[in-house]
Amino acid sequence: DKLGRFQTMFVAVAVTAVIHLFLFANATSTAIFIVEACILGICFGGIMAIMPSVCADAYGPAMRAELRLHVHRLHAGLVHRPVVSANALATTGSYSSAFPFLGALCIVGLVLLSLAWMFFKKMKAKDAAEA
Repeated sequence: DKLGRFQTMFVAVAVTAVIHLFLFANATSTAIFIVEACILGICFGGIMAIMPSVCADAYGPAMRAELRLHVHRLHAGLVHRPVVSANALATTGSYSSAFPFLGALCIVGLVLLSLAWMFFKKMKAKDAAEA
């Protein structure tokens, strides 16, 4: 927790964006592709590990049902990746065209995460001022 939850999620999404935008389509060997996929899996696992804590911080322990809904929404949001990849394969015969699109979605995610972080800081400052 030295880096912070939002910062860790930001780094994980940024690394995911870089991998999708620049590395996956340019993987020249199977070994490089596997290393990139492993890094991507580590980032995904980090996000999945941090997300419940961020939601619990935002909603408090009384809103555990809402926390479960957020985790389910996160899982539902992951459905588009295989769909986009399969569509790219069917259209172009290669997965390479899916990676820039998924990288752009990660950039959108970084913007939304930045907005959520600013909102969270404001909310915590307001709570501290009221206490």
